[in-house]
Amino acid sequence: MKLLKTQKHTDYVRFGFTFNTTNGKGLDFETHVNGGLTTQKFGSVKFLDIEDLDYDTNFTMFGEETQYTKFRDFYRELYGHAKFDQLIKDIEDRCEREISSHYENSFDLLSVKQYRDIICNIIGYDKKKKTWKANKDITKTPHVRITDGEGGIYWTSNWYVKRIFKRLADSQIKSGKKLGDFFDDPKQLPIKEFITKNCKYQGIEIHDVLNLIERTENY
Repeated sequence: MKLLKTQKHTDYVRFGFTFNTTNGKGLDFETHVNGGLTTQKFGSVKFLDIEDLDYDTNFTMFGEETQYTKFRDFYRELYGHAKFDQLIKDIEDRCEREISSHYENSFDLLSVKQYRDIICNIIGYDKKKKTWKANKDITKTPHVRITDGEGGIYWTSNWYVKRIFKRLADSQIKSGKKLGDFFDDPKQLPIKEFITKNCKYQGIEIHDVLNLIERTENY
């Protein structure tokens, strides 16, 4: 067997972490997390994105290791299904935040200005002229769509735009507007359902994207 060529792909890296967390009330968790890092770039903003996270958690109740199903049924019986789902989400969110902290240029650690630059690049906002103009040929703006019918509404379903909205809303809630007043109500984000070419999508109206761009201008 003769080797003809070798290519090293540094834009995607796998990682593994183990985290030990506790709720401080007798419940301890050991979570093994595997995932990947990809390099992304929008305009001048380059960052690492964490994706494909896979969690495997071991549960300990009052010092005794407990099988997942036994722990799940016990917790659900005491507190209900919703509380159990929230507990698992809290564990996984805590692990994801810790993973982000290990990579200086990860998406979750970008500045408000960098988030703004990403949004501007995605929808084609002109930062110098401070304007956005819809392209008559919608196919030339792949991240922007228009709803069916007369007087169509321009919107985007871009994953990063939605993530930035959620990220800034979460920051506003936790900081009590000390970080920034990005939304009138950060608990009610303008993520809506749109119909384009007879298909339903979850997205954000360009009007609301422009509003966020305006509110983050001074960062």
